[in-house]
Amino acid sequence: MLLLLQRYLRYSIVRTSVPLDLPLDRRVPPLNSSSRRPRRETSNKSRPRRNRSKPDTGRKPSRRSESSSPKSSSSGFRAFPLDEAILEALDRADYLEPTPIQSQLIPVALEGRDVLGQAQTGTGKTAAFAIPILQRLEGRGKPHRPLALVLTPTRELAVQVRDEFARLADGQSTRIAAAYGGKPIRQQIEKLKRGVDVVVATPGRVLDLMSRRSLDLTDLQFVVLDEADRMLDIGFRPDIERILKRAPRDRQTLLLSATVPPTIERLAQRYMHDPTTLEVSPENVTVETIDQYYFTVEPTRKFELLVKLIERENPRQAIVFCRTKRGTERIYQRLRKQIRGVECIHGDMTQSARDRVMKAFRAGKVQFLVAT
Repeated sequence: MLLLLQRYLRYSIVRTSVPLDLPLDRRVPPLNSSSRRPRRETSNKSRPRRNRSKPDTGRKPSRRSESSSPKSSSSGFRAFPLDEAILEALDRADYLEPTPIQSQLIPVALEGRDVLGQAQTGTGKTAAFAIPILQRLEGRGKPHRPLALVLTPTRELAVQVRDEFARLADGQSTRIAAAYGGKPIRQQIEKLKRGVDVVVATPGRVLDLMSRRSLDLTDLQFVVLDEADRMLDIGFRPDIERILKRAPRDRQTLLLSATVPPTIERLAQRYMHDPTTLEVSPENVTVETIDQYYFTVEPTRKFELLVKLIERENPRQAIVFCRTKRGTERIYQRLRKQIRGVECIHGDMTQSARDRVMKAFRAGKVQFLVAT
């Protein structure tokens, strides 16, 4: 079980304190038990709050169908006009039934239409845009320049998306490459020179490669903006617009975002052609498979509460999210003095160090990860 302690340092706005001298089980039910509800406190003592959502169907919603999905639960991915090679790759990747965003986006994208899709992380949106791109790339030959470009806000997401493309392209000849900062650019240039079909990259690295004339967008047919709201939040809008202006106008554009604020709408109006809007659970942007709790606690006592929660729950692995890089480093240094198996990851670390930590965390060698 993965215990998610979300945005630990952001609770400084809360004024009420948690009486840590009380038994913890009087303030919160076991976090690994979805069957119990928080106990009600009758005094002025603060209590944890819980946001409980419906169970998620996850990647394999084979036991029950979603009302928002136009596909029958028995039809699966074979209801789409996909080549047998892609269907076999989906079987090997253990994709049994399409999620709601996949059911809605795949048929529209296969028709070549632009799509503005609202879906949060964990809904299967990567496969939702990867599958139609791989299908439409089949039989296109192997040009030297890339045919598809996927823009992501972070290096880690670029690697994750590239790996998902590779899994779904298993058994095909599609060439996929990731390009992002923190890694030697020469290696990425050499790979592009050998020819690739799909490039997954961060906006800054794309502009760097374009300025070196190592990335040519002339033959581009597909552009994906993954987690577009996050890219705009961290200041990538000018970079994104420069890239879109250089891409062919007759391209197909897929924009995926957890939220659709006015900035996203304006971007879609300016750079997309009559996009089809898809909304998957737009009223709730939380991930359905997570039970969420929060504590009202004085800022000076947050670390003490964090340690007590970790000691009580003793999770197999946990992530402690922090708001800033400096705060991440500070919490990491304090926590590692009290608990074994603690590592951290943030933007001030070298890419090789970040890769090492993530590899160790995935392998179970790191129990607690403090991260932005």
